Amino acid sequence: SSQGELPQAEAAFAQAQTLYQKLVETETASPDVYDGLASVITLLGNHFEILGEFEKSESACRQALTIYQGLRTQEPSEPRWASGEASAWLGLGNAHYRKEAYDLAEPEFRRALTIWETLFGESPEDRRLLQKLAKAKESLGVCLRRQKRLPEASLALEGALQDWKQLAADAPSDATNLTGQAEALNNAAAFAHGQGEIERAVSLTKEAIAIRQSLHTRDPSNASWLYQLALVQQNLGVVENGREDFVAAAEAFKAAFSWWDQLFAETTPLERWRDHWTQGVREAESTYRKLWTQALTESNGARALQYAKETLALSLARWEDQPMDAGRRYHVALVALDVTATYGKFKEFDKALPTYELAHYLFGSLLDKGFPSEADSERHKDLARLGKIGRALGDQEIEDYRPDRAILQQLSDLPAFLLRELENLSRD
Repeated sequence: SSQGELPQAEAAFAQAQTLYQKLVETETASPDVYDGLASVITLLGNHFEILGEFEKSESACRQALTIYQGLRTQEPSEPRWASGEASAWLGLGNAHYRKEAYDLAEPEFRRALTIWETLFGESPEDRRLLQKLAKAKESLGVCLRRQKRLPEASLALEGALQDWKQLAADAPSDATNLTGQAEALNNAAAFAHGQGEIERAVSLTKEAIAIRQSLHTRDPSNASWLYQLALVQQNLGVVENGREDFVAAAEAFKAAFSWWDQLFAETTPLERWRDHWTQGVREAESTYRKLWTQALTESNGARALQYAKETLALSLARWEDQPMDAGRRYHVALVALDVTATYGKFKEFDKALPTYELAHYLFGSLLDKGFPSEADSERHKDLARLGKIGRALGDQEIEDYRPDRAILQQLSDLPAFLLRELENLSRD
């Protein structure tokens, strides 16, 4: 499942569950068999949580809880049953957290934490128990942060980070310790960022990136590790935006998108991977827009045009796999219009034509489809701007416009929805 082979993992879990269920149905089934069944069901619940199937995840974790609580009733002193119950509570908490049911997730995380604290107190040499304890602290801390209970969240997140650092120091080649430390660093950075501690957030994020890069180097085929590397690199861009270092933010986003491109080329992305990528594109577009504005203020033509093109590319990329409704068309049309104006400002009229055609085409399609009434006044202002630019380029009025497909296709990386529309235009 961690390798991104989710359908195969689900089939394997289901097969194991069936085999264990047959053993349980025999009269001689031992507690170890029940433990095996509950363990597989917990893993299946975790798998469903990764897929975003939260009801199935919750159901599986509750089944596992029932089995482990029955085992603990029979053998209260057996630590394996207690740890298994804690794992099921953690899985249930994760499902509720992903559903944003934080009031349900918090007590479930606390139940897991309490059990593992007790077990670790009895066996402080057990590093696997410390790993589980650190994960429970981290899950609770993230949940408390969502609930705005910041002092408690800080205590839990810092405790988790220190545990993972100790584990990584004790066994630096253990991938579980390294991934745990990287995740704890990322969560601590998000908390610091939210508190306005920008320099600390940058430092913690860069530590997390270094670990994620080392893990990716160790196993380049691990899709989950590559996803985490892309995500934490993207988080650095967000944090750099927070301290208004937009050049550094742009570099971080560029690095993140190279990892995203590699991930999407090598595996079928999960829906939440695609959602995180889309969030990154939105943040990066905002960053490049700010750099573009700065360059215009400084009358730096080369930089202004560079950032203008980057902004347009990102605005188009956001809608590659999504329906292009009126609001989205309007957004891209505005970006294309401003890029055209930037080319015109610096007398690059030949380069202005393709983006002018794009703005013209999108505005024209909005006239055909009917635009939301609340935006009418702004739309007319933008159409007037477009007409002014068009007249400067020697073009006709927008009402008489028919797109020049050849000029439009000079734009590189046009998204699929536009290519399909242009193909349909050529048949009309």
